[in-house]
Amino acid sequence: MMYGICFLFIGILVAINRLMVPIFNIGTTSELIGMANPCDGCYGFSCYVCGIFQSVCSVFAIDTTSIGCYYTSLFFFMSVIEAIACGLVAGEISENSVLAGLKHGLVMCAITIGAFNIIIYLGLMGV
Repeated sequence: MMYGICFLFIGILVAINRLMVPIFNIGTTSELIGMANPCDGCYGFSCYVCGIFQSVCSVFAIDTTSIGCYYTSLFFFMSVIEAIACGLVAGEISENSVLAGLKHGLVMCAITIGAFNIIIYLGLMGV
């Protein structure tokens, strides 16, 4: 069940990315909404986070200056954290062991990274 939840979460993130990022992208061309890339004017700790986000986008071959880069990286890290948490729960429920949970978490992380590679290659994310 936890593996299904992991896939469902990735599907929801793809839907949110397809629906919401184009709305936020309007703000970069006309200042009606005023939403630009949050990494454009970063200060302090947020610059480190934006640097990590941009390195993830360069791995996935996404334009690092677009707002799609910010949200794709954000969704990627959310998915990895969710995969680890679901893996820990799956291992605890099925085998009553944290070590088994780490095993399930690593498998779900690998599935998540592979799914993001496929989704971005197909053009469903990283708009």
